[in-house]
Amino acid sequence: MRHRPEHRINDLIRAGTKVFLDRGYKRAQMADIAQAMGVAPGTVYLYVESKEALFDAVMRASASEDGLQDVVLPLKTPTDKSTLTFIRDALLAESRIVSLETALAARKVRDVRVELGGIVRELFAKTSRRWLALKLLERSALDWPELAALWFGEHRLRILQQLTRYFEHRMGSGRLRPAPHPAAAARLVLEMIAAFAMHCRTDHSSVQINQAAAEATVIDAIENAYLPQTQPSKKGRGK
Repeated sequence: MRHRPEHRINDLIRAGTKVFLDRGYKRAQMADIAQAMGVAPGTVYLYVESKEALFDAVMRASASEDGLQDVVLPLKTPTDKSTLTFIRDALLAESRIVSLETALAARKVRDVRVELGGIVRELFAKTSRRWLALKLLERSALDWPELAALWFGEHRLRILQQLTRYFEHRMGSGRLRPAPHPAAAARLVLEMIAAFAMHCRTDHSSVQINQAAAEATVIDAIENAYLPQTQPSKKGRGK
């Protein structure tokens, strides 16, 4: 086994990322990776043993600021369990929304606008920072049942349930404007954030919007949708 030039590893990761995003996990072939790199098919195997090894490397690179460091090539094929364990641990870290946990534990609300805005900002920031890893997961989960269970059944569901409880509490107390269905309102918030923080980055058919403008627009839309026109007085509603 030999260490190979770092730039070739980066080329491999970029090619793998593009192919997995375009074709998904199941349909992606090593020949597609080679074509995206501009090398002969056999050359890819100098760097990675299999598609499974490449997907594992792509996920680890997209989930880390530092990417892959000091790797020995060719990258070995991992077990499904090791890849899924890494993804589960990464998702657990990303699904903890501190501002949302704090809001759910709070007995009193000083400023619901600040509270709601803080929740949306944290959700947006996490999605924007890890958009590539999240988009890879969403695309590949369609082909991998265990991965789908992690992405849809654990990560997104955990955040959706917390956000639903938040809306139920704040809408029930009159601090936020009542919506027809709190769970649908929570889902709408998550979908808006996903659309602007993640999906728009690869949507070349639309005008590109920078992330600061996207975040401000999402927050403005959510606040205008759910903040009441007038805040309830300290003496309570109806007075």
